[in-house]
Amino acid sequence: MKKMLSFIAVMALLILPLKVSAAGATYSHEVLGPDANGVFTAVVYATVSQGSTYTGFDGKLVGTNALLDGIQDTDLFKVDQASKVIEADMKSATVKTVYSNPNAQTLDAAEYVGTGEKVEVLKFTYRHDPAANADDDCYFTYIPDGVTNYKITPKETKNPKTGSVLPYVGIIAGIGLIGCAYVISKKSTKLYRM
Repeated sequence: MKKMLSFIAVMALLILPLKVSAAGATYSHEVLGPDANGVFTAVVYATVSQGSTYTGFDGKLVGTNALLDGIQDTDLFKVDQASKVIEADMKSATVKTVYSNPNAQTLDAAEYVGTGEKVEVLKFTYRHDPAANADDDCYFTYIPDGVTNYKITPKETKNPKTGSVLPYVGIIAGIGLIGCAYVISKKSTKLYRM
């Protein structure tokens, strides 16, 4: 039953749109990994329309059966260390990134001017919580700029079932044929060669 509910949840995530709009930006994400140490890397993108300004990601990260490993800078957006708060249990954080214009004199004076293309605005790593069951899905939810929660989940499925019964039918049919041949050969006193 639990696996069936997990399957339904994964199918619902595939049907839902992969973008969230807020404050002039459209958000999307990508999950890489896990690597050899079981660490996932999540990248949050913002698409800002041509000519619009964007200051950066400002929101929350909330983990489910997952622990936050770290929050990194991206090429254009740096983590505002004064606004970053990672809870002691490593399951949630408040994070703000600011645009790092190489031509600006100060970090907080810069605003990103949109080009209509997506840019990395936040990058973080997480891993499965060892206190949770190994079969439980681990994911993070990000809430950018006060928008409704949005889940970051890996695209892999655990132990996918094919649902095919054809191999079992073939095995049963083969055993049945062997059984019939044995019974017929026992009743017959002579076995003819072909």
